[in-house]
Amino acid sequence: MGGIPFTTLDDAREGCGRPSRKVAGGRAAPARAADRLFTLALLNSRLAQVFLALTLGYADQNPGSPSAHFYVGDVQKQPFPAEFPESVTVLGSTMIGLRRCADVTEETTHSFVTPFLLGYRGATLEQRHAEGVCASEDRDVAAMEAQARIDLIAAGLYALTPDDRRVLDEEVEANPATFPASVPPDWSDERFAAAHLSKEAVAAPGPAATASATALRRAWLGGKRQKHRDIADLALLFGVHPSVIVDARRRLGLMRPEDLARAAHGLISYCVGCAFGRWDILVGQRAGETACQRGRTVASRSPGEAGEEAPDPAQGARGNSCALGDPFAPLPRCSPGMLQDADGLPLSPAELPADYPLRPPLDGILVDDPSEEADITRVVRRALEALFGAATPAIAEELRTALGADLRTYLRQSFFDAHLKAYSGSQRQAPLYWQVSSASRGYGLWLYYPLLQRDTLATALGKFVDPKLTGETEVLARLRREAAEPGASRALKKQAVEQEALVADVAAFRDVLRAAATTFEVDFSDGAVLNAAALAGLMRWKKAAEAAAALRKGEPAWSAAARRAKARAVR
Repeated sequence: MGGIPFTTLDDAREGCGRPSRKVAGGRAAPARAADRLFTLALLNSRLAQVFLALTLGYADQNPGSPSAHFYVGDVQKQPFPAEFPESVTVLGSTMIGLRRCADVTEETTHSFVTPFLLGYRGATLEQRHAEGVCASEDRDVAAMEAQARIDLIAAGLYALTPDDRRVLDEEVEANPATFPASVPPDWSDERFAAAHLSKEAVAAPGPAATASATALRRAWLGGKRQKHRDIADLALLFGVHPSVIVDARRRLGLMRPEDLARAAHGLISYCVGCAFGRWDILVGQRAGETACQRGRTVASRSPGEAGEEAPDPAQGARGNSCALGDPFAPLPRCSPGMLQDADGLPLSPAELPADYPLRPPLDGILVDDPSEEADITRVVRRALEALFGAATPAIAEELRTALGADLRTYLRQSFFDAHLKAYSGSQRQAPLYWQVSSASRGYGLWLYYPLLQRDTLATALGKFVDPKLTGETEVLARLRREAAEPGASRALKKQAVEQEALVADVAAFRDVLRAAATTFEVDFSDGAVLNAAALAGLMRWKKAAEAAAALRKGEPAWSAAARRAKARAVR
C-alpha cells in the first residue's frame, strides 16, 4: 500500500520518528501513486496545519499544549487544490533528501552508514566535528528555505488574500526562513553566545508587540531550556533568517562541548557495534579514507526556485551519494552500514573472511575483564585502530577529553546510559548492547540482544564468570598466605583486602547470574524490556526492574514471560 503516515518532513526519521502531531490510525493514501510526494509536502505546509486544527476544533498551537491526534478521516476532509504543481513535488523531494543525508550518520535510522565523526574530513576529531556541524547547518538552512517555498506556493494554490495571509501569520508561528537575512541593529554577540551555548533564560531582543503564535513561541524559547536551542529556535528567538544564525556562530567560533561529547559517544557506539558484528567496519574504513562531505548544500537560495535546476535529493554536496532510493519503497532489512551478505541480509560472524579486521563473538558475549581476549575495551580499541591506524593514540586521547574519562571507565560507568537514551523513543526502549555488571561495576558482561538465546547466561558463566572467580580466589589464597608471613608489608596486606573485596564482588555477581540462568528464556515478541527483566538485578535499567516487579504479579498477561512465570508458580 502506498500510503503516507502523516508527520512533519523535518522531524521524520526512519525507525525513530518523533512527529509533532500524531496520526492515531493508519495512513492517508492519495488516489494516484504519483501524487504521494506532492501530498506529503502539502500536508507539511503551515496552511495544512491550520486546516487540520480547524477540523479538530483545536487551534491552540502554544508550546506545551496537548498533542493533537490526527486520524486518516481528518486528513481526507481537508480541501485539496485542483492542480499539483511539480515545484512542490521537487521541494518535498529536496527536503526528504536533506533529511536522509543527515540520517546516514544516525545509527538508529535505516539510512545509517557511518558515525558522524567518520563522515567528515579532519586530522583531529575536533576538526571533523566542526566540519560536520557546518554541513548540518547548511542542511538545516536549506530545509527551512524549502519549507518556506512550499508555504508560499500553498498560499497561492488556495488563493489566499493578503488579509488571509496576515491571519495565518497570527495563528501559526512563522518559518524563520521568511525573516530578514541581515543582522538587526539591536544584535548582541554576547546575548547570542549565551543563547547558543547555554540552556539558561535569555531575553529576546526587543519586546513582543503582539500575542501572535510567533511572539508566544519567542517568549517560550527565551526561557530556561531542557535542551540546547537549535538553529530554528535561535532564528525565531532573534527574529532573523537562519543563515544569520549560522554566520554568527561561525564568526564567533562557538562550539558546544556537549555536541562533541555526543559525537564521541557515537564513535564509541559504532566501535561497540563493530565489535559485536552489527556494523561492517570495512564501510567505516572506506568512509574514513574518503571523508565524504555529506550535505554541504548552498544555503544562499531556496532549492527548486524557478529557473534553477533542483538539487538531486539522492546526492549530498560534491556529488557524494546518500543512497536514498525511493522514499516510499519498503525499508531494507539492513541499513547500508550493517554487516550483510550479497542479498542484503545480516551476515553471521562465522561467515567472515579470515582477513577481516575484527572477530565478533559468535555467541554475542563480551566481557569487561582486562585479562580476557574478548574484553570489550580491548576489542573497541582494535576497532579504533582499524579505523584510524597510526593516529589511534591521538584519537583515543581526544575521546578521553571529550567524554571526560578513559575508554574503560566510560564503558563501565556511562556508555549504557547514553546508549539506552539513544535507543529510546516514545514509551519504547530497545537497547542493543546490554551491560550486566557486578555491584561495583568492576566486572561484568556485555550481551548483544539480537543474538540472545536461552543458554546465553549459562554460556557466559562457563566461559567467563566461573573461571574468573576460580582464578581470583586462587590469587586471594596466595595473598593471604603472603600477608600472614612475618614482616609482610602494609601494601601487601592492603592488596589482600582489595582482592577479598573483588572475590566477594564477583561471587555475588556469579550467584545472581546463575539464578537467572536457571529460568532464562528469550521471546523477542515480548520486547527488550521484558526479556531483560530476569537480569534487572544486574543492570542499571529502570524499566527492566519495573518489568521484573510486574512479572511477579503476572503482568502483562499477554506476554510469554508472564505465562512462563505463571506456569512456574503453578509447578
